[in-house]
Amino acid sequence: MDPAGWIALVAGGVAVAAVGAVIAAITLRRATDVTVGGRPTLLFRVAYSELAALTEDREGARRTAAFALFAVVAGLLLTAVLGFLARPLDGLVDDPLARRLAAWRETSLTDAADVLVNTGHRVVVAGVVVVAAVLCAIVWPRLRWLPGALLAAAAAVAWFGVALVSALVPGAWPAFPPAAFLAVYGGTLLLLQLGVRMHRRRGLPVAVGVVLWLGLAAAGWAVAFAEAYRLLRVPTAAAGGAVLGAFVLLAVAIVAVRHSGLATAGGAGRVRIGRPLTTPRRDG
Repeated sequence: MDPAGWIALVAGGVAVAAVGAVIAAITLRRATDVTVGGRPTLLFRVAYSELAALTEDREGARRTAAFALFAVVAGLLLTAVLGFLARPLDGLVDDPLARRLAAWRETSLTDAADVLVNTGHRVVVAGVVVVAAVLCAIVWPRLRWLPGALLAAAAAVAWFGVALVSALVPGAWPAFPPAAFLAVYGGTLLLLQLGVRMHRRRGLPVAVGVVLWLGLAAAGWAVAFAEAYRLLRVPTAAAGGAVLGAFVLLAVAIVAVRHSGLATAGGAGRVRIGRPLTTPRRDG
C-alpha cells in the first residue's frame, strides 16, 4: 500500500479516536450546576442514573424492552436509508473509493485485512460469545447467564439485521463483520466492565475505561477499513455495517444498565420515577 493508503488508514483511526475523546471529555465533566446525593458528580453518571431509574421495577422492564427495541429498529432504518442513499451516488462515492482501494492493494496487506475481517466471521463471533459468556459469568455476582444471553442476542440481531437490510438494498449492503465486531466485541467490553464493577464494588479507573473504549473504536475502524479494502462489496457497505453494529451495542447497553447497578457508583443512587434525581447545586 502506498503512503496515501497508510495516511488514510491512520488518519481515519485518529479521527475516530478524536471523536471518542471529545465525547469522553464532554461526558466526564463534573456537573457543576447539579448534585446527585448532595455532591457534584460526573455527567455520565447522571445519565446512567436517569436511565437506571427509568428501567427499574416491573414498569421499567417494559421501558427497557421498548428502549432496546427502538435502538435496534432505529439502527435498521438508518442503515437501510444510508444504503438507499448510497446506491444513486455510486459514481461519486463507491466507484472512486473502489478504484483508490484497488490501487492500494498488496498481497501481504490483503492477508492482514483478511485477519481483521475474520474477527467478524460468524464462527469466530460465536466463539467470542462463548468465551465472553464464561468470563462474564465469573465476574458477574448475579444473573450470571445474562451476559452470554445478551451477547448471543447481539450477534443474532446483527446477523438478522444485515440479512434484512441486504434483502432491501442492492449491492450486498451492509457488511456483517463491522456490525458483528462493534455489537459483540463492544458488548463484551461493556459487560466485563460492569461485571468488574459489581464484583469489586468499584469500577475501573476512568482513564483506563476511556483508553479501552477508544481502542475499541479504533479497532472497529480498522475492521471496517479492512472490509472495504478487500473489495468484496461496495466500500460504503463497511460503513453501513458499523452503523448497525453501533445501534445493536446501544441496545445491549440499555439492557445491561438495568441489571448491573452501574448507576449507583459515586453516590448516584437509583431513584423511583417521580422523584428528582438531580437537584440544583446550592452555594454557601
